[in-house]
Amino acid sequence: MEESWTGIVDVGSKPVVAREAVATGLLLLSDEGIDVAANGRSPKGDVREASTVAAIQAVKETPRTLPHCHPIPIEGCTVDWKVEENGLRCTVSVRTHWTTGVEMEAL
Repeated sequence: MEESWTGIVDVGSKPVVAREAVATGLLLLSDEGIDVAANGRSPKGDVREASTVAAIQAVKETPRTLPHCHPIPIEGCTVDWKVEENGLRCTVSVRTHWTTGVEMEAL
């Protein structure tokens, strides 16, 4: 049987340093879907605005969703949307000064 990790990595002896992580993903959409999202034409409101709020909440809740992640003081988070030919690209950037990185938060 393979060994598995049963705790949280001890980062207590690591120095506090500036850390930043950036994650990006492309949401493939039909031409109609791109038009709806890019122009705020959804009957339920602006999908990019709602998705931005959801992304920020996901960054803040990462240790609750992924228990092996440390609770990290998030100093900054940006969510950027770009309309591309075949969909929407979302890029999330997360910043902190801490003993461990914010890669999982950015994802």
